[in-house]
Amino acid sequence: ADMNLLVGVGTLTAYLASLVATVVPAAVRGTGQEAHVHFDTAAVIITLILLGRLLESRARASTSQALRRLLDLRPRTARRVAAPGREGDPGGVEEIPLDRVEPGDLLLVRPGEKVPVDGVVLDGRSSVDASMLTGESLPVEVGPGERVSGATLNQAGSFRMRAERVGADSMLMQIVRLVQQAQGSKAEVAKLADRVAAVFVPVVISIAIAAFVLWFDFGPAPALVRALLAAVAVLIIA
Repeated sequence: ADMNLLVGVGTLTAYLASLVATVVPAAVRGTGQEAHVHFDTAAVIITLILLGRLLESRARASTSQALRRLLDLRPRTARRVAAPGREGDPGGVEEIPLDRVEPGDLLLVRPGEKVPVDGVVLDGRSSVDASMLTGESLPVEVGPGERVSGATLNQAGSFRMRAERVGADSMLMQIVRLVQQAQGSKAEVAKLADRVAAVFVPVVISIAIAAFVLWFDFGPAPALVRALLAAVAVLIIA
């Protein structure tokens, strides 16, 4: 039982009661009651709920765009240094899709290219723009034995590196995973609202049922109409 149940029961009850008062107002007036309608109440409640859902979906769409921008930072290919005799290849540098890079592969990164995966520099020196990770605009000098992260931009020199963390294990994909987890989780206030609603909704429905029973058993005539109005009032107000 959550707020969706309360909204559904409340608005449907208000609509049906208003429909009866509109279609057969004489039957309602015949019981000594005014033929009140609550169409505006049902419409306003549904409009506010849909407005909240719209704002939530727009926020999620913004997060999805941020995820796509993060994924677009990855290079599409990598330059693997093939050892002589490997699979009958005389050696050299071959350009391969990024998903074919495996831990332990020897990669060549040239000036102006993005670092394909996380790894460690074996030889060569360069400056790497790591602002996508650190936010620092100044390039970082890297040399043999220092680590580099995938999707960062190599600027000045070229170097060879050994691939270590590829695919889902790379730092960029871990950032993407954290953003996805944040997107799918609820804020503390939303969790509190769910806990409150789990108690509030059954209590409200119980009060509405109790109001109907009490007015029907002990209320003045016409008992059925007064009991229905009491139950509807409880649901609408809640």
